[in-house]
Amino acid sequence: MFSHDYWMQAALREAEKALDLGEVPIGCVIVRDDVIIAKGHNLTEQLRDATAHAEMIAITAASAALESRYLTETTLYVTIEPCAMCAGAIVLARIPKLVFGAYDPKAGACGTLYHITEDARLNHQVHTICCTPSYFIHLIERAGELGVNMRDLPLRVGIFGAEPWTESMRRHIETEGGIQAFDIYGLSEIIGPGVGIECPYHNGLHIFEDHFYPEVIDPETGRVMPDGEEGELVLTTLSKQAMPMIRYRTRDISVLAAEPCPCGRTVRRIGRIARRSDDMFIIRGVNVFPSQIESALLAVEGTVPHYQILLTRHKGLDAVEVQVEVTPELFSDKIGTLEGLRQRLAYSVEHTLGLKVEITLAAPRSIQRSEGKAKRVIDRRNLTNEVPHEDPSTVALPRK
Repeated sequence: MFSHDYWMQAALREAEKALDLGEVPIGCVIVRDDVIIAKGHNLTEQLRDATAHAEMIAITAASAALESRYLTETTLYVTIEPCAMCAGAIVLARIPKLVFGAYDPKAGACGTLYHITEDARLNHQVHTICCTPSYFIHLIERAGELGVNMRDLPLRVGIFGAEPWTESMRRHIETEGGIQAFDIYGLSEIIGPGVGIECPYHNGLHIFEDHFYPEVIDPETGRVMPDGEEGELVLTTLSKQAMPMIRYRTRDISVLAAEPCPCGRTVRRIGRIARRSDDMFIIRGVNVFPSQIESALLAVEGTVPHYQILLTRHKGLDAVEVQVEVTPELFSDKIGTLEGLRQRLAYSVEHTLGLKVEITLAAPRSIQRSEGKAKRVIDRRNLTNEVPHEDPSTVALPRK
């Protein structure tokens, strides 16, 4: 069984074909029983047809392959959130599962501007959503602002990953969203999403041990820890051919459980990932190291190597603010000069991380100095009252 990341790579290859033709680079594949039954990429310019979107082409090809206008038991993978036309076609084709690579703030109709695939007024809907937990909380709040009760939508299952989240956040998502929430674990260096996932008992994440060999070690000494004791998760790939990994240190802190799960599976399980052994943090599914931000800041003339990174959460979405000191000469200069510097810093950081961050210029020597290791990251995401969080310093297997 291949991961969502595997199939999304196939959709990206279709998007590259569109780009080579001068089209908007969007690609799509439709999968059934672990086999791609149809592919498509944008051809609106080539065919001079406004409806020749990647999803429409793939749906037409899949219907021909299956000799049916209904595409039940299939999954559609597309590189960006479908528009209103394509979302409607997904509903009419009765495709039960949709996976897209990025939200489209301009025309997205599967959660951004509209909720066509989840509209309870239609005869058929998509029942599963896969995203980061923080983004789903944002959807809950945005739906409330629009007068939409998420519990009235046809969504029944949510698969969430790419960032740490707690049992408290799960309860909030399930209560407010009216769904059953599942934790999924993966990392790009290994395979992406699909290393492990929860079963309906929510008794830890089952590791697919026919593809990955898990260990837990002491992060300081490297000693292998017995099952049930906390440590750093280490993974070895067993079936990956292009870039195999041997004892890859994930830096994620967890525990291994070997006893059989009530669901009947006997593969080992890991506990929820709540913290790491290094200083990396995750924002909207993107791994960020403070050293990356530091390199981006110091690449711009006029800054000094004194900065702090402030992490906050507003309406369910994580935000990053970087406070950086400037030289005395620049700080006393014109406001226009400072604003120009701020914009250059913002561009440098965004280009490095692939994320937009808020840049705040600080006066010389205004950021607290440290005699020991500098405290670069201040994480206030667990201090807000929007969603109560459990103590992130504790790692235990989730509820039974």
